[in-house]
Amino acid sequence: MGGVYYNDNDRYCCDVLRARIADGNLPRGFVDERDISEVSAEGIKKYAQAHFFAGIGGWPYAVELSDWPADEPIWTASCPCQPISGAGKRRGEKDSRHLWPALYRLISKHKPNALFGEQVASGDGSEWLDGVSLDLEEIGYRVGTIDLPAAGEGAPIIRQRLWWVACPNGGHASTEREQCGGQQRQQQANGGDSEIGARMASAMPTRRATRRTESGNGQIAGSRSNSERLASTASTGRRQSGSARGEIFKSRTVKRLAGLCRSDWSNYEIVWCDERAAGKGWVPRRTQSGVFPLAPRLSGRMDQLRAIGNSIVPQVAARFINAFLEVKNGGTLSI
Repeated sequence: MGGVYYNDNDRYCCDVLRARIADGNLPRGFVDERDISEVSAEGIKKYAQAHFFAGIGGWPYAVELSDWPADEPIWTASCPCQPISGAGKRRGEKDSRHLWPALYRLISKHKPNALFGEQVASGDGSEWLDGVSLDLEEIGYRVGTIDLPAAGEGAPIIRQRLWWVACPNGGHASTEREQCGGQQRQQQANGGDSEIGARMASAMPTRRATRRTESGNGQIAGSRSNSERLASTASTGRRQSGSARGEIFKSRTVKRLAGLCRSDWSNYEIVWCDERAAGKGWVPRRTQSGVFPLAPRLSGRMDQLRAIGNSIVPQVAARFINAFLEVKNGGTLSI
């Protein structure tokens, strides 16, 4: 098992993917323009990486930016948000773009060992993710989520998104993994997947853990407050003095801000966006310098704007992937 599979039914996005593969910015692989509902489980079982709704390559690029092991299988998918967004009239499951069932069919057949995705950070997005989590839990997955903005990586936009990851909760590893050798089978027998799922659940909010308590006091069930988390240490669990916490926070903040000042987002270009339908007129939005054109000799400004609007910020996704790896390897969450 090896290689990379890209799937998107938008021809422009597929042209961009091929251009990015050709210039070496994305790993070599097969770009499939079919609708995901037409993709067979048998046809993708040979690939180590599978990126559904691949768009212009945000997720595969994030994997490249992250510390994800080159030989470790991974799936990614950012299902269309239109069925649960105002722009898509919130038709939900009645919308032809509600494609989670098609993706779920492939997941249930292959049982990938790691599945990453994101969705709009809204009430509708949370409800959608609740349904996805329940579906995945039924086939033996543990799901962790976190709400992260692009601004956290120095981007000049907020772009708040719900990032989620699913991994087997023990005893549900894929057939491909079972064929990879005795070492992985032994890890499963020793409860490796279950331990990863448990550590992930304790480090990230899970969908079940993020439901409000019956008291209605707004606290998240089973969680600690931000002040409690800041006041504890990973090594001893003892409370630190206010001055010690302040010095640590100051040191981390200075280092973080110094890094952001040198980020790729320091240079940007203005894109004028038509938001007259929202009563805002033409609004200037900042985007990363050099983003246009997305691929040489590919025309179509509207196609470019739509592709960018539907894309993720790879730097945020890479940080999320690395946070999962920290938990998987027995560390503590630092995101």
